[in-house]
Amino acid sequence: MKTAPARQTGMRFSKKPWSTKLRPDMQPATVPDPKGKGLMLIPTPLMLAEEISRIPPGELLTVPDLRQRLAARAGADVTCPLVTGIFYNIVAGAAAEQSAVGQSPLAPWWRVVLDDGNLSPKTPPGPEVQAGLLRAEGHAITPVRSKLKVDGFTPPK
Repeated sequence: MKTAPARQTGMRFSKKPWSTKLRPDMQPATVPDPKGKGLMLIPTPLMLAEEISRIPPGELLTVPDLRQRLAARAGADVTCPLVTGIFYNIVAGAAAEQSAVGQSPLAPWWRVVLDDGNLSPKTPPGPEVQAGLLRAEGHAITPVRSKLKVDGFTPPK
């Protein structure tokens, strides 16, 4: 059974509301990186939301840069890419649910793009919603093959 906000916004199905997956009791951890790159941060959903909230309107951040910022903030060498991806989707879903009921979103998830400037096809609200929010901040979005991409995007160096 879909949650009401999911039906109203066209969001991807989730048995539980996205906001219940934020796990405010969860603590970040640092563990040895299995690939031998030093310490790896296992972030929390709220840690991602806090870092995403630091992105100013009109600016973009890539997922790898988000992971790098999180690692630096926690004194780690890398951030787990799998956990980051999962928790980014939770933050996006929770923020979309909040917007759907007239609340301010937890974090501006739409300002995070893939490293080539494409919009993620996997976020619960979907790339079309992300494109609309980015257009509202002044970005031009173009369909490229079956994806949506920020026009003129060059990754930060």
